[in-house]
Amino acid sequence: MPSGVASEIDGADIYSYQYGGATSYIDSTYQYAWLAGGTTSDVTGAWIDAYVSVGTASGDVTGVYTEPEVASGTVGGAVIGVEAYPYITAGSIGGNLTGVYSVPYAEAGTIAGGVYGIYDTSYIAGSTVTGSMYGVYINNIISSGSAANRYSLYIAAPTGSVSGSDYAIYDAATQPNYFAGSVGIGTTAPGALFTVGNNNFEVTSSGAVTASGGSVTLNNGTSNTIYYGTTGVAVPGTASAGEKIQLYGTAGTVAASDFAIGVSSQIL
Repeated sequence: MPSGVASEIDGADIYSYQYGGATSYIDSTYQYAWLAGGTTSDVTGAWIDAYVSVGTASGDVTGVYTEPEVASGTVGGAVIGVEAYPYITAGSIGGNLTGVYSVPYAEAGTIAGGVYGIYDTSYIAGSTVTGSMYGVYINNIISSGSAANRYSLYIAAPTGSVSGSDYAIYDAATQPNYFAGSVGIGTTAPGALFTVGNNNFEVTSSGAVTASGGSVTLNNGTSNTIYYGTTGVAVPGTASAGEKIQLYGTAGTVAASDFAIGVSSQIL
């Protein structure tokens, strides 16, 4: 757009319809970039530049917008907005093999909204989905061959600074999160189901908690309570003396039956 104001600019509007009958596929756009021999720097199925150099776009600037729709009829397979299938059958690639590559680039000017690398909205407005609903579904498969490392989700360290909040992951959902494998904070090799640091604090799948190489501190004034034992024997509260730390017996006394831990000269 050389100058001026536009609410929408479409490089190409492509519609593919079927009003009846049967077909195997409906493709609005099918692009095939193929290197059968020789050498090239890049192979790109579709390269799209959407930019504003001068003027104002009152709406959005979008590289790819797709809205597949089934108004009636039956789809025996899948309904896909964008399908990318780059592959190599022989030869070599000096760079990367990438399904979808997105670089929204804000060089100058003002953006009233946000900058999104990928913006995804999964929307059910009345249909019945017998399967599951996914905002993002990632499936890394190695059927043969090998890879040095595998990251199903990798977030590189951000650069630059922001004036407000700065998060690597921000989850505003109140639903629980599920992790089938171990979780490590500050370690790439968690030794238990939940590990902090170099195995200094661990929680096993059975609920056992281990702290080593440091101390466990409860910072909440005099309201801290350490639970040890079973109800009526050592847990402060019902059927016990209610002390902050209580072993066996009566609070304030040390008898032979109290020696669940070693006590020197009966001073604790």
